[in-house]
Amino acid sequence: MPSIHFNYGNYALWELYHKVTFDGLNKHILVNSDVTELDIKEDVYSAWKEWVSSFNDNAKWDPAIRSTGGDPTVGSSFSGDIYFLINDWKLLIDFTKVRVTGVLFSDDFDTAYYAYDLTPQYAVEVSSIVNTVSEGVSASAVTPILLELQNRIGEMWQVDGLDSSNNVTITDESITVGNITVTIGQPNRDTTTLSRS
Repeated sequence: MPSIHFNYGNYALWELYHKVTFDGLNKHILVNSDVTELDIKEDVYSAWKEWVSSFNDNAKWDPAIRSTGGDPTVGSSFSGDIYFLINDWKLLIDFTKVRVTGVLFSDDFDTAYYAYDLTPQYAVEVSSIVNTVSEGVSASAVTPILLELQNRIGEMWQVDGLDSSNNVTITDESITVGNITVTIGQPNRDTTTLSRS
């Protein structure tokens, strides 16, 4: 583990209530050893803002993170938050132990994530086009809807013969893929196969 230069009024209390530790001198954000789930917005971005304003003179260190997103899109939805480490800051993490929620990139490097020996780590890239809805609608209520929509689009993709690994065979009067059945108006027609070219 790299050397850490703390600047905390009460480090033990900080570590008890936070999932990361900030090392301003080395520009490292270290995920604490007992952490198994890390939310970029809450556990990194919000914690950094608290760290800068709460302890001694932490504002003297270069800023660590910036964000984009939150712009209105359609209806009551907003564009998702995306976070960027800036000024050469790195997030030190063990991906074998910690599951990350949120989108984090680096302005300075090709990854924001590093092992404790400073080996670059590459998280799975996720989309953050729309992941926020207006007050009164919880994100947990939206997730099943999005999953159902994804399943339906996949079924339509197969019914239209666009899935090159799964040709669709039409026999008799219908096509069935998943929960979708398409009825063909002319019975007793020869077999037709739809495939993507």
